[in-house]
Amino acid sequence: MKKAGGASKESWDTHDGGVLIVLSTLVPTLLWADLTNGFVLLAVFALLAFATIGFVDDYAKVAKQRNLGLTVGKNSPANIGQLHHRYRTACASDA
Repeated sequence: MKKAGGASKESWDTHDGGVLIVLSTLVPTLLWADLTNGFVLLAVFALLAFATIGFVDDYAKVAKQRNLGLTVGKNSPANIGQLHHRYRTACASDA
């Protein structure tokens, strides 16, 4: 099914689901979690980091109109780098 602009409806379906998951996790966490706890902050920053990677991946798929998104060479180091940085930050703040 094509929209008037030429992009298919399916092109943003994964993005919409990701936004829903991130918001339904982030809003209650910010409202009711102890934001002085390092592990809560680690979880929030990891959620936002992976959401950013997912958004960039979805945007690359739609902008280039290819089903490739981010390549493994770009996606995997970004994920591992984010996890490593957040783990070191959490460990340093708890010490």
